[in-house]
Amino acid sequence: ENQDVVDFVLEPDRAVLIAVDGHGKRGAGVAAECCSLLKRQLPSLFASSSTSPSSSSSSKVQGPQLADALTAADAVLFLNPKLESDISGCCCAIASIEGLASGGDRRLVVAHLGDSRVILGRSSIQGTSDAATEWSCIRITEDHRPDDLPEAVRLVAAGGRIRKAPLQMVSQGPGGAVRTKSRNFEEIESVGGPARLWHPNAAYTGPGLAMSRCMGDTLGKGCGLGGIAEHSERHLDENDKVIVIGSDGIFDALSDDEVLRCCRPYWSSRLPSDAAQAVVEAAARGWGA
Repeated sequence: ENQDVVDFVLEPDRAVLIAVDGHGKRGAGVAAECCSLLKRQLPSLFASSSTSPSSSSSSKVQGPQLADALTAADAVLFLNPKLESDISGCCCAIASIEGLASGGDRRLVVAHLGDSRVILGRSSIQGTSDAATEWSCIRITEDHRPDDLPEAVRLVAAGGRIRKAPLQMVSQGPGGAVRTKSRNFEEIESVGGPARLWHPNAAYTGPGLAMSRCMGDTLGKGCGLGGIAEHSERHLDENDKVIVIGSDGIFDALSDDEVLRCCRPYWSSRLPSDAAQAVVEAAARGWGA
C-alpha cells in the first residue's frame, strides 16, 4: 500500500511543498492527517512571519517556524486516539520557496523528520538556455537513520536498541514498522536490511523502525525515537533550477543524481508533473529490479 501524501500551497511570492510518508498499519491515515494539520497551520504561520522582529525580510517564513509546525502536528497526532498511532507514524519534509515574485532575495526554507528528503539541482550555466548541460545535485536534508552515529548515540542513551531485522521478518514497506515471531533478540541469528530501532524490552521487539525521527509512533517515542525536526535555509540564485521533495520510496531506489537526471529533460519546458512522473516510474523500475 502506498501511504505517501503530498500537497502544496501556491501564493504570489512563495510556494510551499509538503511530502508525508506513512508507515505501519494505520500509516495512510496518520500521513493524511499530518499533511492536513500542516496545511491548516500555514495561514497563521505566514501571518506570524510578517510581524516577526527577528526576520530580516519580514514577510518571509523562517526555518524554526516550519520545524515548530512539525512539532505541533506531532503533538496533535499523539492526542488523537482515533488515529491509533502507537505503532503507526510518518516521516515528513516541508519546503517553502520564498521570494518568487519579488525579484529580490529568493530563499529555500526546509524542515524535515525522518527519511523524506529534499534535493536541489543546479546548472553551471546561468539563464534559461537548453544548452545548460552541466548539472550538480545538492542534498538539502540528511536522513534521520538509526545507524547515523549522533542519532545512534541519542537512541541508545534513551534505552533504544539498534539492530537489523531478522531475515524471516516481513516488512510493511520501506522504513515501516515490522514484527517477528521471535520474542527475544538472543534467539535471532540471521539479520539483514537497514539498521532499525527496537524497544529495550527483549520480550517485545517492536517497533522496528528504519528511521530515528518521525511523527506518531508513540511506542518508538518511549525508546528514543525523536520528534524534533531539523531545519535549514539557503539563498537561491539563477543557477538553482530544480527542487525535488520525496519519500524513501523514491530515494531508496534512486540516487540523488538519478532523480535529478529524470527531471532535467523537463526543466526547459517547465513541466513539473511530467518530471515527477518520470521519477516515480524510474523508482518503480528500481524496486522491481
